[in-house]
Amino acid sequence: MSNQIHNHYDYDDIQKMYIQKDVKIWKDELSIIAEELSLAKEVFVEYIKNARLSYDNILNSIHDFSQLNENFQEDLSNYTSGLESLKECDDLQCETYFVNDHKDFKNRIDQYFDKYRQFKRQVILKIRR
Repeated sequence: MSNQIHNHYDYDDIQKMYIQKDVKIWKDELSIIAEELSLAKEVFVEYIKNARLSYDNILNSIHDFSQLNENFQEDLSNYTSGLESLKECDDLQCETYFVNDHKDFKNRIDQYFDKYRQFKRQVILKIRR
């Protein structure tokens, strides 16, 4: 899939391109978050052993975000599977359904990414102290 929009593309093709682009970005982001959470857990478990300090709240949050991330990975996989039907849309009602569904999913995952970024800032601040 090319990132360029060509003159012969109609609005529907452009919408589908943007949806596919979003899905790829989300998959990558969720994968990176999973790696970051795993690393953060390892760091804090080791830090707790060495410093004898209690960071249970952060470890609990890491666990919660790990679970949320897994849920979003599963939701995204299901969402991506459903997008196969978008290729067969031949009327405005069908396409509108997918565009609205995409906007809803985008809002949900963007809210998750925002919450995760806030949490990540907190973790970084704790590590720097």
